[in-house]
Amino acid sequence: MAIADFNEYFYQMERARFEAKNNLLDFEEAVKNGNITEDKLQEVYKRFEIIDANYQRAAYIKFLLKKRKRKTNSKADEALAQHFAELKADLESVNAENKEANDSMRQELTELTKKDGE
Repeated sequence: MAIADFNEYFYQMERARFEAKNNLLDFEEAVKNGNITEDKLQEVYKRFEIIDANYQRAAYIKFLLKKRKRKTNSKADEALAQHFAELKADLESVNAENKEANDSMRQELTELTKKDGE
């Protein structure tokens, strides 16, 4: 994948996040006006979190691509790396999330096949 292709991908993620943030603001206003319930707003927050996570992961990759061009790590790079770690968008966090999801799927399959075999 060329950098230009990645940049286009990143900007699509950025636009989706921007749109989702605007939608979230509209839903928050609807709750204030009594048009929707707090439960519905919580559902929208969950959807926003998915979009935001996708954006943050793409932003981390963009950070890595820019970081490799420089020979030294600056304090700004270290702060940004910490920021992505806090958002769980860094490699270690994503790998841990993937492992947990795979382990959960394996465990569920094991439990389901035990029930079917009994």
